[in-house]
Amino acid sequence: MAPDVLCNGSSSYTSGSLVNGISEKAETAAEKRLVLKFGGTVCGRLPEEVVEICLSALRESPIAVVCSARSGKTKDEGTTNLLLKAARLAFRGELAACKETVSGILSQHVQGTSILCSAQAERLVGIFTEECDRLATILSDIAQQPNLSRKHSARAELEDQVLGLGEKFSTLFLTALLEDRGRVAEYIDLSHVVDANPHQALTPDFYQHISESIGRIVQACGDRVPVITGFFGKVPGGLLESCGRGYSDLLAALVAVGVDARELQIWKEVSGVYTADPRKVPTAYLLPSIHPSEANELTFYGSEVLHHFTIEQCIPRIPIRIKNVREPDGSGTLIFLDDKKKDDPYYDQRPRRPTAVTVKQHITVVNVHSNRKVGSPEFLAKICGKLSEHSLSVDLFELNECHVSLAVHSRSAFITMTGKKNQEEIESQHLNLLNAIEDLKKFGSVEVVHNMAILSLIGKGLKRSCGMAGRLFSALGDNNINIEMISQGASEVKTPFHTFARFLRIQQLSANASSYRAEVIKIEHPIRGDDTRAWGPPYAKYKPESERSGPGESAYFLSVNRNKKSLALSFASAPGQSILRSLAQKSDILVENFLPNTLSRYALSYPDLSSLNPSLIYASITGYGQTGPYSNRAGYDVMVEAEMGLMHITGERDGSPVKVGVAVTDLTTGLYTSNAIMAALIQRATNKGKRGQHIDVSLSDCQVATLSNLASSCLISGQRDSGRWGTAHPSIVPYRGFKTRDGDVLLGGGNDRLFGVLCDKLGKPSWKDEDRFRTNAARVANRIELEGLIEAETRTKTTGEWLELLEGSGMPYAAVNDVQDTLRHPHVVARDMVREVEHPGCGPMRLVNTPVKYSEAEPGIRSPPPMLGEHTEEVLRGVLDMSEGEIARLKEEGVIS
Repeated sequence: MAPDVLCNGSSSYTSGSLVNGISEKAETAAEKRLVLKFGGTVCGRLPEEVVEICLSALRESPIAVVCSARSGKTKDEGTTNLLLKAARLAFRGELAACKETVSGILSQHVQGTSILCSAQAERLVGIFTEECDRLATILSDIAQQPNLSRKHSARAELEDQVLGLGEKFSTLFLTALLEDRGRVAEYIDLSHVVDANPHQALTPDFYQHISESIGRIVQACGDRVPVITGFFGKVPGGLLESCGRGYSDLLAALVAVGVDARELQIWKEVSGVYTADPRKVPTAYLLPSIHPSEANELTFYGSEVLHHFTIEQCIPRIPIRIKNVREPDGSGTLIFLDDKKKDDPYYDQRPRRPTAVTVKQHITVVNVHSNRKVGSPEFLAKICGKLSEHSLSVDLFELNECHVSLAVHSRSAFITMTGKKNQEEIESQHLNLLNAIEDLKKFGSVEVVHNMAILSLIGKGLKRSCGMAGRLFSALGDNNINIEMISQGASEVKTPFHTFARFLRIQQLSANASSYRAEVIKIEHPIRGDDTRAWGPPYAKYKPESERSGPGESAYFLSVNRNKKSLALSFASAPGQSILRSLAQKSDILVENFLPNTLSRYALSYPDLSSLNPSLIYASITGYGQTGPYSNRAGYDVMVEAEMGLMHITGERDGSPVKVGVAVTDLTTGLYTSNAIMAALIQRATNKGKRGQHIDVSLSDCQVATLSNLASSCLISGQRDSGRWGTAHPSIVPYRGFKTRDGDVLLGGGNDRLFGVLCDKLGKPSWKDEDRFRTNAARVANRIELEGLIEAETRTKTTGEWLELLEGSGMPYAAVNDVQDTLRHPHVVARDMVREVEHPGCGPMRLVNTPVKYSEAEPGIRSPPPMLGEHTEEVLRGVLDMSEGEIARLKEEGVIS
């Protein structure tokens, strides 16, 4: 058995079982703690990213970390599922298979220690081995007692006993990894924090007692980083049955309440809560914030992002934020009560409309028709009694004068290592359902409808939203979806039923076009607008008199949206689609960047719109193009940088690959697309039929094209690539940055003559005559020696002194400036590359100007980036000749804003 305290140099891993003997200490930091909870997938697959997030958070405030048991390559191979499998095998007496499963758990965790220093790895392997041996002994004893398998309480108790091992291993590993990175961390095992007895219940008092106990343990850590098991021991009725598989989220909530945290962050491999499942609905988008009641409904009806007990414990005291480990700088989704959200920069304070759509599958609907008084309390009590008798949980309940409808989840949630549903659980559940149906027949005729789904529309205040039901029925009817059952009831949040320009690449393209006096109409979502409006901080704050709420306009959005008009329009509705078609009929160019075939669902594809306007030039920008094996894969700049070679050649020599400092692939894709559109316009002008065309542009193609001479070298030489060279050049020496007394200077000796000039300026004229440096080939061969000699000289003067010395020499050179110095650079100022404009909501602001100068024209910033929907009425009246009444109706229906 693992000891309660493991000493490791200056650190210690302390078990929460010491709670009764602990002395309370005050927090060493005045700030409130940030509680970070990491899910099993990220603990298993991305431990180093987890540590970086922890270290980054520590720079701002104290933290407490909660870990789930690590997942494997699939959910079935996750530690928790393997532990449950081992317990079930033991109950069935299959001892050999049980021991093999435990051995697999040990092997997984031992492999993970390879990224630790040898001393840490050896220590953990010893602990893991000892704990797995102890588990195998317990399960062996169980396997030899066949009568236990019939006792439900025995199974629940064993599951509670073995479950905690997964969180324990994961937490020990992360504690060691933090120690490896130089942080003093403290391992806290909470498996004994609950003193369960048969008479306890999971009441508010129970949770308060637990959270207070945890708070004292965490406070006692002082400056050490508490790393806490996401498992808190046996609970009344068994942890799985009482709390479900989200118990580690619940534990994190109790930690957050116990320490009075400033925020609980749940870190996963999803960016937050979306309006729908983005894997099924390509137009789904991330919600910056949602109300707790909405989050609860989303959890119950299909979203797996958060456990509902977590929300129940934290709200209204602690805000919760869902974040993506792979996108640590993203804002995620905030869950917070309205009165406490107002100070959060990501909170959307505009009037609420439907927030999200969820689908819960594998539903069976049971309709009971009776001539009795169905609505009487006695009748309902009998119905509910039968459901309880057969252990059936009802998702939806509908009642009228002569029938009762029940929606029951009809498939087991237990998974086995084979990837199939656990047959024993399915048979048990199916038998319960069949027996319940037979009993319900005593009350009347029973109709059973299998393979249904619950479709829920989620939104705070939805029940009071006039006209919403009509639009819902219309949308379902338009898509040939029949409604078997509706249940609104008392919910203010859900209505359940049985049954464009977003990224920098497309914005850069339209910024280019608008700078050259094209009229660009930017179509945005009517509530949230373009995604990049939320990509901050920093934000340009709104003027007090603007009457706008929120943090302001994001610098990201402002950078590429000058000279555009904002039309806030939803084309998810028929009126919105009609408006888009009308605009396309009157436009020269349409640019979109949805996944292939997405817009065809709305009759907005190139074939659809070119039939209305044959001269339309229709440009589609995607990650991987309209064809090819990756065409349906979403593509962002950094992914394409990695996939298509750029990242592999970027970074310090012999260092790790790094991404370019700006979204260069997005930007070059926008430039390629604008050139392609100009070429298409010229071709159309010279074409007798004046016919437009479809332009297919992908980030992947543009990135491959920008590899340029490097790609050519690889094609000719057959080598992988040139490798990473930092600021140096693989074929020219000297040609790189060198340290000065106060910064860096870039020097380029591209030929023998320029190298001679550099030698003179460095005060080392003899170098140019030495055989080892006389030619470029010799200098490349002696690169390390020569570069070391040069840097020894450059370090003797400041960057400014070297710039003054090299001025007028003909030698290529440059200071390495930060961005702020660049924007203040005298040459940048002289070239008019920064312009001040008056923004209607934020007042005066400075923006980067267009880089091209013309002798007979003056492109530039004619208008500031638009506010969301600033030009909606102007476009609809001026371009489509709509009346005030039509515009008012569209606003009422939520089509525009």
